[in-house]
Amino acid sequence: MKKTLIALAAVAASSVALAQNVTISGTMGVAFEKDGATDAQLANSDGGNGVNFTGTEDLGGGLKATFRFNPRFSAVSGATTGTALAQNASISLSGGFGTLQFGREGMASAAGYDAFAAFGNAGNYGWSGKVGARTDNIMLYVSPSIGGFSVRAAMTANNANLGNEFTYFRASYSAGPLSLTVAQEKNPSIVAGTKGATDKEFALSYDLGVAKVMAVSGKAGTAATESTIGATVPMGAITLKAAYQNAAANVFAIGADYALSKRTRGFADLGKASGAKAEYRVGIQHNF
Repeated sequence: MKKTLIALAAVAASSVALAQNVTISGTMGVAFEKDGATDAQLANSDGGNGVNFTGTEDLGGGLKATFRFNPRFSAVSGATTGTALAQNASISLSGGFGTLQFGREGMASAAGYDAFAAFGNAGNYGWSGKVGARTDNIMLYVSPSIGGFSVRAAMTANNANLGNEFTYFRASYSAGPLSLTVAQEKNPSIVAGTKGATDKEFALSYDLGVAKVMAVSGKAGTAATESTIGATVPMGAITLKAAYQNAAANVFAIGADYALSKRTRGFADLGKASGAKAEYRVGIQHNF
């Protein structure tokens, strides 16, 4: 009898394991950097450090439920970064219709903005994306990809009755070497009876094989449009990077990544904004 109960418990446990799949991933890295006129110091590597907890349950009938929890931290001090424990925290339901997601989300990172920037989202090295604020109380819809086309649309539902919620729309196309995206978001009201600013963005990249070229142009509200062009050139374990940003303070940046493994890279970057001192960073980053 005891053996039967043990066997049944083992079967039940294995069934739960198959139905619920939880993964842990993340990024951790540090850089020795000098940011303009400040003293050289250790800092988090580009993109920040964080752990992703993701769990998926197969609900049957082509449906699945997914949770994601993404706390961010400083590799230098161990402290949490930002104003919240989690940069992203959400639950979603997906199927043939696409994905419905609810919670806190960084809209730009969810759309994979790194595909359009040689140095990721680092402003000191030429990023011009303006759409993609990390926002609470998000209701997000992501369509299936049809012929390379997909859309993302979102809005909030908690703006303290000010009458103007956050809304977001992004249309993307990706096929073969070409990727492009156009996006717009309307920010929520800060004062009742007023409208928030509208931000816009366009980005594209094309992989030539010997090099990948990319461009991004963004406009935040009534501010001037900023644009960046960049390129990455793979040369074995080394990837060369370059970018130029046309903005209020034009920026030129060069750098190189060295792949120590599939998950670990060393990097060295140099950036110079007009009218400012050069900035540099040298570091190591590991993805797990």
